[in-house]
This record gives sequence, structure tokens and C-alpha cells, in this order.
Amino acid sequence: MKKAIRQKMDSEDTKRKNTKNNWRRYLTALIFLVVFTIVGFAMVNIVSLKMQEAEAATLNQKLQQERERLKAELALVDNPLYIEQQARMKLRMIKPGETLYVFPDELTTPAAIEENKD
Repeated sequence: MKKAIRQKMDSEDTKRKNTKNNWRRYLTALIFLVVFTIVGFAMVNIVSLKMQEAEAATLNQKLQQERERLKAELALVDNPLYIEQQARMKLRMIKPGETLYVFPDELTTPAAIEENKD
């Protein structure tokens, strides 16, 4: 009888130990899962930021080129030939005695306007 009670107690102790070990395993697995999830999100965030950095660098380079072009154009502003060229091209100004011929654009003719309405 003592053996049966002892075996019963031993089996209950074994069940408790197994239950404790299972909880420890589950807790360890959960901790690793949380850590790997956090690391994964951090890596995705890092990659995203690197891509944004590359896009910003490209945009910065384009803006620097535009800035240099505008600086060069600004240096020409005081040049009389540049002023004349801009007046002729943008304002369609002419010198006295010249004749200005204006040709209609293909998209502004009445036929093209009617065609675009359909």
C-alpha cells in the first residue's frame, strides 16, 4: 500500500515537473518569438529608412544640379543679349521694323480642339 501511494505521489510530482517544464518551454519560445518579431520589424524599418535615404540623396543631387543651372542663368541676367533673347522667346517682342510670324500649335487649331472633345 505504501508503494502504491509512493508511486502515485511520484507520478503526480512527475506530472507537475513536466507541467513546469512545459510552461518554461512555452515561455522561452514566446520570448524568442517576441524578440525575433521585434528584430524583424527593426530590420524592415532600417531597410525602409535606407531606401528613403537613397531617394533623398538622389533628389538632393538633382536639386544641386538645378541650383547650379539657375546660378549660371542668373549670371546671364545682366547680359543684354540674354535679355533680348528672353524678350523675343517668352514675351514675343520684336525690334522696330521686324515682322513677327506666329504659327498655331497643332493642339490649338479649331480642328484639333473639336477632335479632342470627342
